[in-house]
Amino acid sequence: MKHKKIVSLLLAFVFSCSLMSFASAEPQHKDIEGHWAKETMIRAFNDGYIVGMKDGSLAPNGVINRAQVATILNQVFKNTKSVDLSGKTDIPSDAWYYNQLEKATYLGFIATYSRAIMIKNLIRQDAFVILGSAFGITEANPDESRLESFKDTDKITAIYRKAAASFVNHEIAVGADGNLMGSKNVTRAEFLTMLYKILDTRTLYDCTSEEVDLGEDGSHVVHSYELKELKAEGKYDTVSLLQQQGDVEIALESADALIIGAGGGDVHVVSGEFGAVDVTGSGRSATISTDVPKLGIAGKNNTVIIDKETTVDTLYLTDYSSENRVIVNGTVNKAVVNGKNTKFEGTGTVKDVTVNAPGVSGRVAPEDVHPLEDATIELNAPSPLPAGQALNISAKVSGLPEGDATGQWYVNGKPFGGQITVSNGNNYVCSPTVEYSKNMDTHLNAELEIIYCDGSVFEVMSKSTDVVLENYPAEYYRKIDIARVNDTITSYQYQATITTNGNAYKESNLTGWLCEIQKGMKVTCLTPVNTSTVKVLLPNGYKGWVSTGAIRTGSGNYTLPSDFDNDDKVLWVNSRNYSSSTNYLVWVSLACQKVNVFTGSAGNWKLDKVFPCATGAYSTPTPPGTYKISYKQSRWQYNGYWCGPVTGFYNGYAFHSWLNTNSGGAYDHTMGRPVSHGCVRMKDPDAQFMNRLPYNTTIVIY
Repeated sequence: MKHKKIVSLLLAFVFSCSLMSFASAEPQHKDIEGHWAKETMIRAFNDGYIVGMKDGSLAPNGVINRAQVATILNQVFKNTKSVDLSGKTDIPSDAWYYNQLEKATYLGFIATYSRAIMIKNLIRQDAFVILGSAFGITEANPDESRLESFKDTDKITAIYRKAAASFVNHEIAVGADGNLMGSKNVTRAEFLTMLYKILDTRTLYDCTSEEVDLGEDGSHVVHSYELKELKAEGKYDTVSLLQQQGDVEIALESADALIIGAGGGDVHVVSGEFGAVDVTGSGRSATISTDVPKLGIAGKNNTVIIDKETTVDTLYLTDYSSENRVIVNGTVNKAVVNGKNTKFEGTGTVKDVTVNAPGVSGRVAPEDVHPLEDATIELNAPSPLPAGQALNISAKVSGLPEGDATGQWYVNGKPFGGQITVSNGNNYVCSPTVEYSKNMDTHLNAELEIIYCDGSVFEVMSKSTDVVLENYPAEYYRKIDIARVNDTITSYQYQATITTNGNAYKESNLTGWLCEIQKGMKVTCLTPVNTSTVKVLLPNGYKGWVSTGAIRTGSGNYTLPSDFDNDDKVLWVNSRNYSSSTNYLVWVSLACQKVNVFTGSAGNWKLDKVFPCATGAYSTPTPPGTYKISYKQSRWQYNGYWCGPVTGFYNGYAFHSWLNTNSGGAYDHTMGRPVSHGCVRMKDPDAQFMNRLPYNTTIVIY
């Protein structure tokens, strides 16, 4: 084992209510018999990395979360330092893992302050990211070709993909049945297996290390509160620097990769042959004074200096990097910039560049050379833009020097269209589609970025403009919403069968031909069937009107599984101009089996209460229509049961309680589906509320 620098390593899964002591000399681990990770689990237990549960089991298939991972890794690195998270997290300070999160935040491998996320089951791709950051394994631009051998890696993006590729390439992560299973919960056995693979293949220097001599070859991970001296003179596989403080120089013979991860302090790469140098932490400072074939930058707010007489073949800034500063005093043969707000400086040379991100700025050229100092971009855009009109933003470029210049439009910070070749005197048009909605953002930003690179000097310039978008008036969206709500809110939804060949129409008076209907076609009735025409939902998705005589209805409960949206209810009632002689209005929704009580006045009704109910069965329906509260009785008595109080609204139809036995028990307490003889049954207290409503209150049955 190469993690010999850690004299005593205690890894413990911390479970808030299920820890046991080591008192059991021979615990019975029956749950690992025949398990694929049996040897790993036994090894972890014997090494003191985990403890058994109360019954002696090791739960290899149990899940793990960030709180437990933070505890484990803090112990791996012997971390005792922390940051103060007071006021930054919703985690109570007495939570068992609160201090562990403070410690993990100090080292930078856990990036959340959320209680919900800390205790949520960890999935495999999250484990890749956390372990990759903690041990400096994730590369800025790893070879992703091996990911293509897995069937499910198209679902992994951005930093997850970089971490997954790094773990697969280093054979730390493997899949099953051709899948990498990035979204699957990671088990304790899987986590321990990955942890052992890392510790067994890397020499680890924990946070207490101050003077480090990498000594032998292989891979090395350097954690340190303050790294005072680093000796590195041999040939290495991967060297990962994660010190919190301490400026270090790297002068070695060779290394496949140098990864400058989370932490602080300046790193000066003085000499050596490197396969790649990656700056994956944030807020790091690195100076490169030796030629490297690949230099990758991830994270945020890093400063990377490419020294004089130093050549970088390919400079790569990842798509999840931002706010990085690159000073090129040497030579970059090819730069690929996917990180937003990257700033370039320096007096060296960038021979070729591809920019795929907004906010890139600066120039790399001798101090007295300013290739774009006379260049201008003139933008022309309407502001404000009247609602509904097409948006066209034009740009005219002038003053460009000879050489290659490319342009890229950005709309609200996102690339719009592909890159264009830019020359003097031509107009370039950006025509983004404006998506209108009730609560749309009425400000749009458009930017044209021009990248000039003639093989010796490189400079970026841009010009942006803000466009004010006039939205449609509120009445416009009200009409749209009313049309939508009137199409959404329906009465009973009976299933029915078309009995004769004919036509469906757009209007209820059977005008405006919609489509043909055929005998035997199954449809759903969206309006009551006691009128001459009925609105139906057809198999092709159309909603149209047919003659009631052209359908045969079935029977049964067609109550909708969920209630209508409350805001839609309010809009529907007010759009239909219902009025009431009192300050109350009641709508009984037959489709949802709900009694909706509104307060206010015509055109200004507000939903106050919603009660479940049971209306008339299919054979004895509650009659749709508009009525008023016209009579009240204390109860209706029947043979063996009673209901009451009774609030009548039309002949013998009324609101009343569900059916109770004479002894006070439940005779029929069915709610939420049509079962009555036409009345509206409600729970006892709800029926009492209805009985207190004033006479002449409008009752809508629909």
